[in-house]
Amino acid sequence: MSFPSSHCCADAFLGLCRAAPRRPSNQELPESLALACLQIRAAALLSMVNPVSGLGDGQRHTVATAIKTAVAGVTRALQTPRTHLTLSQIVLLRRLARGSGAREREAAFATRGHCLPHEFRTHRHAPYTVIKDFADGLVLAELGYDVLLEGAKSLCALATPPFFEALDEGLELVSMCNVAWMMPILFDGLRLRCGLNSAAACAAAAVPTNDDSETTDASDSGLGEGDAVATRLLSDGERVVDCERIRVAALFFLATSREALGQLNDLDEDVLAYWRTLEADLRLGLERCREESEKRGHQPGRAMRVVLDAFADLLEMGLSSANVRSLMRLAFAFPCLVPSRLHPLAGYDGGLLSVWDACLHLLQLHATLHQEVLPLHTLACSVLGGVVGNLLAPTELGGPFVVHSASDVMARIDRIQAAWPPRHTAKAQVVASGSGKMVGANAVLTEALATGHFRAQNGATRQSEARFDAALTMRVLCEGLAADGVHTTDGIAPLRRIYIAALHFEPSMPEGPIIERAHYSAIEASPLALTAAGQLPCAVPAELIDTVWRDVIGAALLLSGPLFCFTRRALADALEDEWSPTDAMQQALRDRMVGTSKRGAPVMSPSVAVCSVVQRAHAHARMTVEAVDAVVLSTDGPRVVTRAVEYLGVWSRTAFSPGSASGTLWEALVVGLCPSIKKKHR
Repeated sequence: MSFPSSHCCADAFLGLCRAAPRRPSNQELPESLALACLQIRAAALLSMVNPVSGLGDGQRHTVATAIKTAVAGVTRALQTPRTHLTLSQIVLLRRLARGSGAREREAAFATRGHCLPHEFRTHRHAPYTVIKDFADGLVLAELGYDVLLEGAKSLCALATPPFFEALDEGLELVSMCNVAWMMPILFDGLRLRCGLNSAAACAAAAVPTNDDSETTDASDSGLGEGDAVATRLLSDGERVVDCERIRVAALFFLATSREALGQLNDLDEDVLAYWRTLEADLRLGLERCREESEKRGHQPGRAMRVVLDAFADLLEMGLSSANVRSLMRLAFAFPCLVPSRLHPLAGYDGGLLSVWDACLHLLQLHATLHQEVLPLHTLACSVLGGVVGNLLAPTELGGPFVVHSASDVMARIDRIQAAWPPRHTAKAQVVASGSGKMVGANAVLTEALATGHFRAQNGATRQSEARFDAALTMRVLCEGLAADGVHTTDGIAPLRRIYIAALHFEPSMPEGPIIERAHYSAIEASPLALTAAGQLPCAVPAELIDTVWRDVIGAALLLSGPLFCFTRRALADALEDEWSPTDAMQQALRDRMVGTSKRGAPVMSPSVAVCSVVQRAHAHARMTVEAVDAVVLSTDGPRVVTRAVEYLGVWSRTAFSPGSASGTLWEALVVGLCPSIKKKHR
């Protein structure tokens, strides 16, 4: 692999960090910990304050050792994918193989559903029962495995002087990528709660007592999934308490960034102007919301959207504004935190800590107690979960880190809050995202069931590949939380914007095309939405946010690549077995026969519908792997065929896991798999 730019090397470094073993051997633990510390220190860089020339010799040695460890892990994983290959390794190798002949062959393959034994080894060792429905899936699995082999070759040759020189130039990209991911974490209640659950393993109450005879309950610490307070305060709903959580998260960002600006020797007036604009937009927006929408009662959802829209705008501006990027970096680098309810921290001198300092301490504490190296994304969820939770409920949630009550940041929070509309304290009914929604037997599903016709798989495009890659990034970050489910708040549109904007800071994200606009200057479009430009460079247009979101949270994995044919067959089976017997679908079929068109009656919730499809798809993929394995064993066939289909099994376990069955994906499945119905013209 060649490294034409610092983007490739920054992406390779992030891939190494994310693919590093979570539970390394005792011998590998110090080096794994050193790599994780290096990632956090890179995230904390403030180049506008202290310019950085690059990695030191010791840091280069850490990266080189990580590459050597990754080579050993990948070699074993590619020999036994079923038991050792992980999604983060797949992502690392696929990105290292960019520009290779293997990637080009994979992208150029035109799905046909034909048996091609003269071209593909998997077809020579698959029974007809598999070939007739899943021929293309086997081909793409074989081609995908070849891509991993190509990526492994690049990984073996990675630690070269040109790589480290380019990585030095790419440290800014590594830093800003990690900073950008702090923004959605800060406002996502489910991620924050998941972070507290992880931090509970290091809570003082969860550590064995001196006599080793008992361990106190972690729920007593105010941390963790078992803590009722965290469950109530950190959610994906639109209650008053959720609105207040969003509000205190915004206050924390404003206070830390403003105090950091005040500490600079040369106050940057341009950055300060962005801060003043953000604070004014939030304050005036909340005042308008209070005056126009909340005269008769609380409207927490509206107030939440005022705050989240402002931060979505900020993050999108950061894609093209160095001053906005500086503001975000300062916010998480200013010391104002202290540990709380944690086991004693080695080397902590009692001073104030930044978010990044807190992540370092929690990383080292968790490794000491559990011999486990937590990913940075998980550490950030834990630290910010404690910060936001404690600001929201100081007497109920108190760790793992909190803003010091006597710090300048806490004083700044109080001053800003005094100028804003007063906080709501009355209780409000829970308004959970997507609650009560049902999907019915509409005309598209009825036509697909009646005719048995479903869409063919589309060829790869620049846009589809960008969305597929973004979906992989989202899934890798979710898997780093080491818990069941996606753990991403799904139903709040501005938060979707924040997540999508954060994805654009990934070094792997390609450049978008330049689009000409009438009466305006040309603007760069997002690679996730190539046909239309947003209000800001690289931003996704508002009308495409929902479509892009469905793809990046999982639809792109289900509807492209080797899993498409399994998803299509699963939907056909679900319609036949679960939808067809219902009264609603039978009535819809009768209406179709007589040529009438009516709104379909509800049948089931979207999450149940998606869950049914992914379970069936996973079963089909598992059956395919087992069938090909059996043929290879019985004929003493080539081991590489077994490895290719086991790689398919890893894809299946990842994309078809129960936690991926978000109801939001239902519309994407229907649109992506069922042919549209042409309207009859009178």
